[in-house]
Amino acid sequence: MTKEEWYKQLFERIGNSKFRSSFHLKQKDIDYINEKGLDTIRQHATATCCRECIRKWHKIQLGRELSQIQQEYLVDVIMTWIQREMERNKD
Repeated sequence: MTKEEWYKQLFERIGNSKFRSSFHLKQKDIDYINEKGLDTIRQHATATCCRECIRKWHKIQLGRELSQIQQEYLVDVIMTWIQREMERNKD
């Protein structure tokens, strides 16, 4: 499965969760991102909410330290969501 295919399925599944789909960037977040730039935001994005959610949504096993590849993947997922939110709020 390609990255694009996985992300499409991932965001569709998350979008079907009433709880998860309720989260959106606020205007102050958008302003901060616009001020700092996505490269700076990427360096500061650290994780998702907890390891149980990482296991559930991203299929990454509990009880092990995240590898560099897994960390980069999670940051990339977060950045993809932020970029989608930024596009959603363009007007």
